[in-house]
Amino acid sequence: MLKNPPPGYTDEVIITEACGPSIREIMTKARIETGNTKLCSFSMDNIKRIGKQIGDAMLHLEKLKIFHLDLKASNVAFSRNFKYEMDTSLTHAIISMSDFDIKVIDYGNSLAHSESGNPEGVKLVQPQNMRASEVFMGGSSLQQKDGCLVLWMPDRPIGSAIGGVLFNSRKGDTQLEIQQSQFEMMIFRMNATISRETLEESKQRGKCSLNFDFLNDYKEVNNNREGNNNQDYLMEFMRDDTDLPLFEFLKFALKFDPAII
Repeated sequence: MLKNPPPGYTDEVIITEACGPSIREIMTKARIETGNTKLCSFSMDNIKRIGKQIGDAMLHLEKLKIFHLDLKASNVAFSRNFKYEMDTSLTHAIISMSDFDIKVIDYGNSLAHSESGNPEGVKLVQPQNMRASEVFMGGSSLQQKDGCLVLWMPDRPIGSAIGGVLFNSRKGDTQLEIQQSQFEMMIFRMNATISRETLEESKQRGKCSLNFDFLNDYKEVNNNREGNNNQDYLMEFMRDDTDLPLFEFLKFALKFDPAII
């Protein structure tokens, strides 16, 4: 406990073990070694293991009643230094490791669960490209969904590991225009359908600034796409067939209807 914490900080101190390099550091080091302009990614087996251990870490923090508010590749570290191998024959060089463990670090940006009985304030997950669809539409954040969303966003551990940015649009001059382009990209990439009921609920809440007119054009384009009406643009990020289980999970986890968890 700190006797005199700085303004804006609590008196609690979280002590963690010293760790090896972060996921981001390994990816950057590998890119320098290969001379590649793009970040290298990890093998699918390694991605599964990293994802499983991140999930275990989040469950542990949940039991401790702590929210980690800055989960990203640079805040997921390997427990020790190790050697890795590289396959440079693919578009994205693949990093393979045989024996490793990870730890989630940096609790300077964390939050304790609200005390029982106290009202919980509405909080927006930042940055914008990490927000769940129902938040864009003026609804409340759902912890069941946001926990999944955090893992797969740009610069998040798994989003980084596949070597691509899943959802990130910066089109527009104003914050409202950027928000609109971000939401449209999410719809397009997931080939998502928003029910009439969900749209009506969003309008009734009166908190949504999105313009949903683009959905009519989007539906028409899908209907006119010959022989490929159900194309899922998320699958463009697949490197090979071994990635399919991960992307099937992404399609399951990233839902646009708040009623579907």
